[in-house]
Amino acid sequence: MKIPRLPTLCITLLILATGCPPTESQSPTPDVGFNVGEEDANVGEEDIVDDPSEPAEIVFPEAEFVILQGSPTRPEAQVLDGNGEVMEGVNIDWASADPSIIEVSSGGFALGIEIGTTELIATAGSLEERWPARVVGEAVASVELVPASATISIGWELPYMVNLRDQWNSTITDERHVEWSTTDTALATIDANGVVEAHAAGELEVIAVVEGIEARADLTILDVDVESIAITPSSPAPMERGSTLQLSVTAYGTGGEVLENQGAQWSSDDEDVATVDTLGRVHAVGVGQTTVTAAVGELEDTVDIEVYFLIHQVAAGGGFSCALAGAQILCWGANDRGQLGDGTFDDSADPVVVDYSGAVEALSLGEDHACLLDGDGEVWCWGANDDGQLGQSSGDESATPQPLGVSIDFEKISAGKDHTCALATGGQAYCWGANNSSQSGHAGASTHQPTAVAGGHTFQAVSAGGRHTCGIAANDNAYCWGANDRGQLGGSTSADQSSTPQFVDGGYSFGSISAGGDHTCGRSTSGPPVCWGANDRGQLGVGSTTDQDIPLTLALQPGEGLTVIASGAEHACGLVSGGSPRCWGAHDDGRLGTTDNEDATSPQPIDGAHLFTRIAVGAAHACGRTADHQVLCWGASPAAGATASPVDL
Repeated sequence: MKIPRLPTLCITLLILATGCPPTESQSPTPDVGFNVGEEDANVGEEDIVDDPSEPAEIVFPEAEFVILQGSPTRPEAQVLDGNGEVMEGVNIDWASADPSIIEVSSGGFALGIEIGTTELIATAGSLEERWPARVVGEAVASVELVPASATISIGWELPYMVNLRDQWNSTITDERHVEWSTTDTALATIDANGVVEAHAAGELEVIAVVEGIEARADLTILDVDVESIAITPSSPAPMERGSTLQLSVTAYGTGGEVLENQGAQWSSDDEDVATVDTLGRVHAVGVGQTTVTAAVGELEDTVDIEVYFLIHQVAAGGGFSCALAGAQILCWGANDRGQLGDGTFDDSADPVVVDYSGAVEALSLGEDHACLLDGDGEVWCWGANDDGQLGQSSGDESATPQPLGVSIDFEKISAGKDHTCALATGGQAYCWGANNSSQSGHAGASTHQPTAVAGGHTFQAVSAGGRHTCGIAANDNAYCWGANDRGQLGGSTSADQSSTPQFVDGGYSFGSISAGGDHTCGRSTSGPPVCWGANDRGQLGVGSTTDQDIPLTLALQPGEGLTVIASGAEHACGLVSGGSPRCWGAHDDGRLGTTDNEDATSPQPIDGAHLFTRIAVGAAHACGRTADHQVLCWGASPAAGATASPVDL
């Protein structure tokens, strides 16, 4: 936070309270500059000799001037003459190299404005010196030296760190100047970066001083030849991104002596995956694998580090898939329209990171585009935009997420084939993009502008499909709008399409709904799961291949019920109690998760004993997330890769 500058009057009053520096008229001694009279005007440089009365050096009391943010402080220094003697009564004028960091008043007071570093400029006569300066947030109250004690061998180097805390025992994170020393330089010396070098056997202390606060640590140096070193743990478990792991090194002498050492030189082969600090603490920063090396002299040992994401949500689109891990989105598959969101148009069978750094509340994939909902109710979309499905007027595709930029707070999002719908706070449904079959819920043409769905209904859920859209109203009834040539709207109208939401017949109340290509499935709160619409590939799962305009109950095995259900272009999948997956409909590309080459008109288990907590269905593939956050996909490549093949996240 930037501290506002004190008005000049405030600084003036502060100076009056503490005493003012003498002005030229008040100076007890005359100016001591080197004056050349008219009679000396022709004196050459070779005739001038050093005058001890001329300021020769400005000496600062500390290596660095440290000031608290928002706290005015008068900097002090001494002026020395040519003989190295202190010159009394010589004025020093102060200035700041960067007034946005430190501001200096006309009275010589420095005010810390912004945390950071700069220089104070001290001028005495014609002499100018610069003093490194730092603005800090809080004063240091305690200093802890790490490691607190260590044992190393002659010739080893050991890096030290300081942990700083303020008066409230909160950790100080901004950088502070540390003065390093040892109690016996014959045994060990320490450089300005806190790295000790052991010279001889013995016991000593390492000292760190920060803003006058001192900390000490015991150091023992042994005269032992090191035969080998070993990192512990030798086989670390996979790390979740953002987690840390402490590694240590044990050294072994020629006689089998065990030497605990925290002073190895640490490095990581790939710091985009994991970094390691001077104390052997590994921080997982990105998905992948790297090798961490510890070196003591010419001896080395290594461990492999694997970093993974905890997947919170998985989504499937036309020819691509995405997973949400924390605030980061990973996508893989087709990218000809920029739908992977990484700024390129290159397909990728491996997950790539979407170029977005904000919060993510929800994620939904369409045929060739994707949308997310951020923490402020704003919608961001990327990929194809032929019909305005990104909410952008240009019609051009975008390889990175773009904000919708409307003054509507949204709380739910659903991307369809080439249109997008969202629910605003309060339940009003808005859609944009293609409307050639009235799938956006209004009578106008396709548009990039979010347009309120007709009918005045308040919705609690919405699902955009191929050429139609369905939602669950506040009273748990289902309504659909758009194309109806395959019975997509649920039986209450015989029209080929409708821009007004139509009531779904059958007397069901719904807890969830999923619109596919030309069919819809939903979990009923008043009975078993049901589907309706197109059924030429068995995608309704009712045991036949006849289109149905009224919801029919799925042909599940006796005693089975679906806890989750999701629709694709011509197939659907769900989870029974316990997480076992079932799929039905078109079999092409292995999208049903089996080696059978036949369509399934009723829900069938996929190959393998997999259990999922979530499942997502795309146009020709599906993905599931296991309880341990592994993602497995099956169906068409490159969105899935191969039947029931895990995606390496």
